[in-house]
Amino acid sequence: MTEQILFEKFNEVGPVLSIRICRDVITRASLGYAYVNFQNSVDAERALDTMNFEFIKDRPCRIMWCQRDPSLRRDNKGNIFIKNLPPTIDNKNLHDTFSQFGDILSCKVEYDNQGKSRGFGYVHFKTEQSAEEAISKVNNMVLQIEGVTAEDQKPLFVGHFKSRTLRAEADPDRKFTNLYVRGFPASYTLEQLNALFTPYGTVKSSVIITAKKRSETDENKVFGFVDFESPEHAVTAKDALNATDIAEGVKLLVTRAQKKKERALLLRQKLETSRTQRRIETRPFNLYVKHLDLSYTDEAFKNLFDEFGTISSSKVMRVKETGESKGFGFVCFSSQEEATNALTNMNGKMVGRKPLYVSFAQSREERRRFLEGEHRNNIYRMPMGQYPPAPYAPQYFQQLRMMPGGYVGPGSIPRRFPYAMPNTPAYRPNLMRPQMPRQAVQGQYRPQLGGGMLQSKRSTAPAYPNAAPLNAAPRAPSAKSRQPDLLEQLNNSDPNQQRQLLGGLLYTRIQVSEDITEDKRRKITGMLLDMGQSEVIHLLEDDGALQQQVSEANLILDTQQGLAQ
Repeated sequence: MTEQILFEKFNEVGPVLSIRICRDVITRASLGYAYVNFQNSVDAERALDTMNFEFIKDRPCRIMWCQRDPSLRRDNKGNIFIKNLPPTIDNKNLHDTFSQFGDILSCKVEYDNQGKSRGFGYVHFKTEQSAEEAISKVNNMVLQIEGVTAEDQKPLFVGHFKSRTLRAEADPDRKFTNLYVRGFPASYTLEQLNALFTPYGTVKSSVIITAKKRSETDENKVFGFVDFESPEHAVTAKDALNATDIAEGVKLLVTRAQKKKERALLLRQKLETSRTQRRIETRPFNLYVKHLDLSYTDEAFKNLFDEFGTISSSKVMRVKETGESKGFGFVCFSSQEEATNALTNMNGKMVGRKPLYVSFAQSREERRRFLEGEHRNNIYRMPMGQYPPAPYAPQYFQQLRMMPGGYVGPGSIPRRFPYAMPNTPAYRPNLMRPQMPRQAVQGQYRPQLGGGMLQSKRSTAPAYPNAAPLNAAPRAPSAKSRQPDLLEQLNNSDPNQQRQLLGGLLYTRIQVSEDITEDKRRKITGMLLDMGQSEVIHLLEDDGALQQQVSEANLILDTQQGLAQ
């Protein structure tokens, strides 16, 4: 769906000011709803009356007033649920049937993937009184619809809408009528299955299903469902027949029938519980090993640790799609003493081209908490001009992003803070005159690049090699620092042209060396441009400051490359 299609559709009713289709932030796919802003409220009312439930691209659209208050949107006091609807009734029929009780905000019939009605729907009234009146007058009523047979005309159930959570709380586990049955022989007929359950109550319906075989060697798996008239009969049958022997060595499984989502949730919770329990039990014996050679097999990996004790399990982790080694694995011993001995002897041992890293295995959540704690403890104690160890670099860069004038993103370097003395205006560049190199001030706190950016140091040394003391007599700018043509070009250019001009000058000043390739040269140029125009002008004037910034930017690129590897 596009805005153009909706514009052509709604512009027939009246002038449209704007249309916005809500889309996924990442994929930009339509979320299935949009906002249409008309020029006149009369046109909006006409669209609501004439175009509601019209088909747009083979789907009936629902139109309602935009409600900006989320509390009113989520208020279910006027929302009712209707089931036992005839299969021929659609959104329009449902709206017309219930509109006599009050203003309707939203109304829909649920359909399956094939476009067939699922026999239930929802009507959201503007007021709770309208919903109460509809429930009292339509509940247990049979709709007389032309073309609908008497078999399809069942008494409607109309009640207040309840979310899935409220339904689960109001309908506990023992209030069910449908049973899931498994374990009976494949030769069982439906009559034999009913004969097992009829002594415990009236059976409304039953079915036997044969599952598809996954391979030719698999046997046919059969199971069934038995639905009773009352929950009491279903509970009695479940308690009496579950785990009973109906054949030699075969036990019957009878339990409450569950929906697919509910089964998946229970299985996921059971799996997570078993994993947690197994992790707790094996924590003192399980070791995590990395820096393995990619050619190592599971057998070779086990042989590395055989000498330290009995190994209950070992595995090299691999990429699921290709089967290639990820360079790390886990080995579990039968006792804590053996695991500790292996850790002491193997951690840091040269195996192949790298020293092994061995530690006790941790869950993902435990590792995350550990790294965060280490980061908080170490980041503020780093020497100035140094960078954090590789494992903590991502968190460090994230922290720099949140600092004023700090890290601006991948491919950039930290910006310097504004240089301003107490009770004096902050430094503001004036492009109408050549800029003098900044001067260090006695007793001034000057933040440093890199790790030292998070701390400061009282310094009396000049910030740049060519800077003069504060009390020194002002000196005339050298020919190298005098760039009237550049400043005039910058003042007469727009921001994009200014960036291109400064970028070209920086690019020619950065020398290609053994450590700085052409690709790095381009990246460093972009990183330096992010520092700000006044900083770039100063770097063009001072070769020493430029080389220092280039070295620091090159170090950051090397650090990021090491993290990526």
